[in-house]
Amino acid sequence: MEFDGYNKVRHLTLMFAPEGPLIPSSLCNCKNLRTLATFDSKITNFGRELISQVKCLRTLNLSRNSLKEVPNEVGELAHLRYLDLSDNVHLMKLPDTMCNLINLQTLRLIWCTNLERLPEGMGKLINLQHLHVKYCPSLKLPKGIARLTSLRRLDEVYIRGNDDVDNNKEALFELSDLRNMDQLRGSFRIEFLEDLKDARQAEQAHLVNKNCLVSLEFEFPLAEETEQHIEEETVNALQPHPNLESLSIKFYSGTRLRPHWMTSLNKLRSLTLKYCKFVEFVPPLGRLESLEVLIIVNWERLKKVGVEFLGIDGTIETQTSSSPLILFPSLKRLEFNDMPMWEEWEGMTGWSEEEDSHKTITIMPSLSSLLIYNCGVLRTLPNFLRNTPLKELVIDEGFHYPKSPVAQGCQKGRGEWPKISHIPNIKVGYEFVQKDGVYQIDDDEMPSAASTSSSGNVY
Repeated sequence: MEFDGYNKVRHLTLMFAPEGPLIPSSLCNCKNLRTLATFDSKITNFGRELISQVKCLRTLNLSRNSLKEVPNEVGELAHLRYLDLSDNVHLMKLPDTMCNLINLQTLRLIWCTNLERLPEGMGKLINLQHLHVKYCPSLKLPKGIARLTSLRRLDEVYIRGNDDVDNNKEALFELSDLRNMDQLRGSFRIEFLEDLKDARQAEQAHLVNKNCLVSLEFEFPLAEETEQHIEEETVNALQPHPNLESLSIKFYSGTRLRPHWMTSLNKLRSLTLKYCKFVEFVPPLGRLESLEVLIIVNWERLKKVGVEFLGIDGTIETQTSSSPLILFPSLKRLEFNDMPMWEEWEGMTGWSEEEDSHKTITIMPSLSSLLIYNCGVLRTLPNFLRNTPLKELVIDEGFHYPKSPVAQGCQKGRGEWPKISHIPNIKVGYEFVQKDGVYQIDDDEMPSAASTSSSGNVY
């Protein structure tokens, strides 16, 4: 790169730079450079000489390179506000001199999969507002992160039990260190690499005070059932603020998933509950007035989805209030996936017999999509589905099972048809039973009366 006027260059982007040390040496003449970015290059390190010449840098983006180290001289970039080192998979540590970047506001380290540590003095970065460390499974956050009480974005943290030091006796970030980080906002993920010894750390995290968090994900370690009481207490202690809009819980090993706070999340729009293999009953969710998406995956012990799922405690006769009761009022998408023992989905007891029930209780009035995957022993669908505005029903068991009883019942003349005939798009396995309101199965394939005489409904 040869041209006059290097001192006038303020912003420079390099793409597809070849493997090796940073950048043409002529860049050292760009003493007034404010922004330097490289993309999709193979830079292995950036030269110390260059850093000493570009002291005015505000933005440095070295993402998607082949960096193996960051030189100590990076701490001399006193005006740096934005540093992106994402997608440098060979990078294992950052120099302690980075703690001199007191004006740094954003540090991005996404997909630095081999990054093991951050400097212990990270607490000195008092102006840091965005720390992106997503997909860095080897990363151990230092204790000093807890001092960054103005931090607004922290993608995720990995929690290693109650041991607060690593093999080098370095103090590590603990769950309880979140207590004063109440400015966190957006999405936040907590992955427990080890079980906590008790729930005190979870209580001290004070998630309930973080009113700007809109999405939370809790992922627990693969644990034996003998440890389930700890996770039950931990989930109870991880109470989020009522403003939460999205919640995901994965690999929970307790037998009961019913935290006291779950039914009070009135702004919750999306709930995902995956790999809760010991849980036997779904929590009461029908009163969550804003819930639009509910996904339940791989509950190995679940046999029945009962009336408690709707958020009521008894039969329809107990609901005598004159005011209408709407259960799952906003739910649009409901998905059950990989439930090998799930046999029964119960609706409202007495639904078809009680004339007044249609006037006082409404279930899932916004439901448009019902997806059931790999639930090979499910016998029947709930009767209330006939009153929902469903647009799509999918029952797909893949290659794991023969056709389930409920799948066999989804044709004209069979047991489930009165409940689902109004749905314009019905797909069972790889075939449409009904598409855009048009029935797709030939009359020759219809079952005889004798073959369907034993079919029945379970309410």
